Amino acid sequence: MKTKPVLRRRSSLAARRLVIATLICCSSIASAQDGDGEEGVVFGTVIVGVAKPAASSSLIRGRKLDETKWGLRLSKDKAFFFHEEVGVQSGSEEHFFLKLGPGSYTFDQLIARGFANFYFPASVRFDVTPGTITYIGKLEIYLPYRMYEGPAEYNVADSQAEAVEALKGDHPELAGGVTAGLMVLEE
Repeated sequence: MKTKPVLRRRSSLAARRLVIATLICCSSIASAQDGDGEEGVVFGTVIVGVAKPAASSSLIRGRKLDETKWGLRLSKDKAFFFHEEVGVQSGSEEHFFLKLGPGSYTFDQLIARGFANFYFPASVRFDVTPGTITYIGKLEIYLPYRMYEGPAEYNVADSQAEAVEALKGDHPELAGGVTAGLMVLEE
């Protein structure tokens, strides 16, 4: 008995639809990541601190919160498919310098590296303008004494001179004009 060709056509049609959907999705991801024009540059500082002394801080599987490496997740226009991370070690001040397409970006999660399900939600927004170098501030993140004792607290401070001094050796373009556009904490 022969197989009905209609079934093959449906499979073929389903495969074509899948390919077309994949191509559409990939092209929209690429355009979202590339931006609609020239890139802009943002730079700043991130620091993560724990509310209490290290001797009594909370543990994640035997690792103290103040010894944890974190990733601060960055999303564009709150899209789920675009994300990068700025890495930071608890207690240390990390400077970052990012070339991004124009648009609105949000630091939306502070994720404990090595623990996919342990994170603190965040909502810290900034904008990237094409062709400009923008200082977006110093993001201070304070973690609670115990992991589930409360949310992380976020603060944005202006320490542009310190950030330029720390980064100008690796990024001589900072000697030119720098625009200030501090991050905004959203509720």
